[in-house]
Amino acid sequence: MKITCRAVIFLLLTILVTAFIWHNSLQDAVDSREASKFFDLLLVQLVKLSGGVLSWQDVDHFVRKLAHFTEFALLGMMLRSFFAAAMTWGRQLLSRCTLLALCLCAMVAGMDEYLQQFSPGRSCQLSDVALDSSGALMGILAVELLVYLLWRFGAWENFRKVC
Repeated sequence: MKITCRAVIFLLLTILVTAFIWHNSLQDAVDSREASKFFDLLLVQLVKLSGGVLSWQDVDHFVRKLAHFTEFALLGMMLRSFFAAAMTWGRQLLSRCTLLALCLCAMVAGMDEYLQQFSPGRSCQLSDVALDSSGALMGILAVELLVYLLWRFGAWENFRKVC
């Protein structure tokens, strides 16, 4: 493992994203709902512009689940990017880093749900751990694809030298 400037940056971003996720988990149900209401209303307006009709209550569950998925996709991207920046290239190492990143994201998801049970009006749901882990997997796979394309077209070493 080689700790580079880029690896440190991605590690710090991973920590910030994790802190953001856990901060959101510690909000009570009322504050959490208020935080997502902006996006609920935005989606309602977008549907209205396309000629449809929805209320914010109709989209609230979808927006909240999409937020979970997106937060963890970002976490997966940051964590996998850290490993990509810190590790030397190798097929076997690549698969281990992918698995490690996914396991760490699943652990963060489990802790996220555990923390929610201490917030008034919130609950701990195994289905959210699965949703969060799916989001993390999508983020990890996006980075995998980028790393592969950079490696495949001979740009990986130049990309690693940027920082």
